[in-house]
Amino acid sequence: MVAGLRAGHAYVAADSRVHLDLGAESDGAAAAMGGRLVTRVDRTVSVTLRVGGVAGNRVTLHTDLGVVHEAVVEHPAAAVLWETVSDASSYVRAEVRDARGEMLAISNPIWIDTAASGADPEH
Repeated sequence: MVAGLRAGHAYVAADSRVHLDLGAESDGAAAAMGGRLVTRVDRTVSVTLRVGGVAGNRVTLHTDLGVVHEAVVEHPAAAVLWETVSDASSYVRAEVRDARGEMLAISNPIWIDTAASGADPEH
């Protein structure tokens, strides 16, 4: 657990019943909360937010452009999917808020790094 916290693979929740799992994938690479997704310019980045314990509440995905996706969670456990282009944002993070706008949970970001076109993102 301590290693996960040090690596940033964590979120803060107002209630122990709230669960978040934020991940992103692009071109076969993947990253979790607190991680870094390295991909090429102009590639699709697929973001998945899995939530639990937040039925009836609003989830939002945020980038350096602000709120980019919003959904109301209808089931006790749900997945929220969103796609973007790799060079459109430098990070993505998630928030969960109740109907009054009170924060229920916030994730650490996933940083999105784009390698130069044609470059090997591993080097």
